[in-house]
Amino acid sequence: MPQAIPSYVNSIGKIEIDISTDLSRKYGKKNILNIICLGKIIDNGTVFYVLEKNEINSDIKNLPKSQKGIPFVYLDFKSNNQKLYPNYHELQFLIDGKYKSLMEFTLSKNNNDYYTVDIDYVFKSSNGWKGFEFTTFYMPFKNKHEAERLISKINRRPSWKGIYGARSLRRIVKDCEDLNIDLYMVCANTLKKVGSKLDLTGNCYVFKLSIEQINKLEKGQPPTNGILCSFKKFIEVIENGFK
Repeated sequence: MPQAIPSYVNSIGKIEIDISTDLSRKYGKKNILNIICLGKIIDNGTVFYVLEKNEINSDIKNLPKSQKGIPFVYLDFKSNNQKLYPNYHELQFLIDGKYKSLMEFTLSKNNNDYYTVDIDYVFKSSNGWKGFEFTTFYMPFKNKHEAERLISKINRRPSWKGIYGARSLRRIVKDCEDLNIDLYMVCANTLKKVGSKLDLTGNCYVFKLSIEQINKLEKGQPPTNGILCSFKKFIEVIENGFK
């Protein structure tokens, strides 16, 4: 969830190549996903889990299983002949050539029915399905106390303001519960205030993402039971889980 563009009802994040490359090397391309949760506004619930072709979703995948029976679909806007698989009738309008991405549709004037949020990174490890939301801070995490102080101010960001607040994150938590994905938030540093180039030699702060944690952040409180680690170690921290 890079903060270059605030997100409100519709939220689809940027894929960081350094992260996707590392995940692919460790777990294999078939075991890493970026999942877009396509929901109906009227029902306030997810109706499809979408794999849109991008830097991560380029191969046949192993998939987590929805306990609610929500189907996965694959969307390819990049090919000349746009593809939807399985070819659900209610989604066929997405591949009639009008749109170049699911984001373009959800933000268009033609959309009055759907919202989107995405689970930034999902991977299958020996310890089960793991996932994480990713966001950045330009001030360095010099130590755990400083990291928690900075993260407690995340509620000042535009994406946390207004009537929607942190609704996108709450939806992601609920969908990860449905998919039995162990979900985390990863906060990393960028090299400069302007731009989002990651500080690959800096620190990360990792914590379990839950409704309770989101409530704390919304109140301007730091998360609990987080771990400060180097950027190079945060995936290992997530794989091993929190005791």
